[in-house]
Amino acid sequence: KSDRAIIGRDPTSDIWVAASHISRSHAELERLTDGSIRVTDLSSNGTYLDGKRLVREESIILRDTLQILDLNSGITLGVCFSK
Repeated sequence: KSDRAIIGRDPTSDIWVAASHISRSHAELERLTDGSIRVTDLSSNGTYLDGKRLVREESIILRDTLQILDLNSGITLGVCFSK
């Protein structure tokens, strides 16, 4: 629908995750014009990349290769790129 998607427990989220430890708005993904993905953690319990917790409300940029976001307690999300 757009270049942004919210991951969260709220049923109106673009990517809905029905787990009690997931925040209503857990993280935001945004596709940038160069094809990269901006990830912003919005959660209380944390979002992790490569075992490191993302700083809440700060963005990181993902490029080119498969990246796995850990939403906590065994819930993961793969961010894939294709040309």
